Amino acid sequence: MAPGVYAQPLSPQRSAAPRFESASVKLCGAGDASTYPRIDSGVRGPSAGLLLTCEPLELLIQRAYLMYRDGRSHPEPIFLTPIAGLPAWGRSDRYTIEATAPGPQSLEMIMGPMLQSLLEERFRLKIRSETGDVPAYGLTVADGGPKFQATVEGSCTPVDFSKPAIPRPTPQHPFCDFITLDPKSAGMIAYGMTMARLSLRLSGALGQPVIDRTGLAGAFDIPLDVSPGQILPGGQILEVHGGSAPVPSNPGGALPLALQKVGLRLEPSHGPAESVIVDRVERPSGN
Repeated sequence: MAPGVYAQPLSPQRSAAPRFESASVKLCGAGDASTYPRIDSGVRGPSAGLLLTCEPLELLIQRAYLMYRDGRSHPEPIFLTPIAGLPAWGRSDRYTIEATAPGPQSLEMIMGPMLQSLLEERFRLKIRSETGDVPAYGLTVADGGPKFQATVEGSCTPVDFSKPAIPRPTPQHPFCDFITLDPKSAGMIAYGMTMARLSLRLSGALGQPVIDRTGLAGAFDIPLDVSPGQILPGGQILEVHGGSAPVPSNPGGALPLALQKVGLRLEPSHGPAESVIVDRVERPSGN
């Protein structure tokens, strides 16, 4: 869950990262609509440019300092990490950023260290992180033990999203570490997933940190009797207030029941979590 310490702007990744050769930052109008980030027209792999359309600074920070913080992709639910100290305009104003890199770069480098440098230069952004104890759920093994099988080696396909070519999943070889529709039922199934990664997926679905306390090692195929909206991020979002929030009660709904069916249980708990602190930020300087 801990995304690292952002108070060190010159990390090894940042000091070695190139900077954009040129960048335009423009405030969007009321009628302007956001679009999906464009990296060389959306083609994955080496890129020399970036276009982000009508995004709030809050989302830009989440992309640069959480999702791609060190030049690699991190699948943790970024909305679970609160951002304190951000003025109201950092959530309401939306900006279009168009930037040119000095040469081909990976999506992860452009959206992480290079975007960090741009935000710190144009928004005068200074940011750090703090660790605190927050309400959470503990994922444990229920009485009777787990009711799912270990993943058979070679039965699913590992995916490296940093590579330009991504293989297509097949019914015989689905993607590892993914939750997808179960062809044998009306529910979902996690293929090749560790308990730590399942906990991250549950954090996104419940809107509350979930900590792996199962003690189960290895990867598993885990059937879950839920619909896509009950397991994908955003399906059951709850507001997170940090350390002052009450300890969550045992959650209701289909997801906890589905976990019980496979021998897992969610228990009220606490655990360490990171908060992003904005110490300084200004509206962007002119282009």
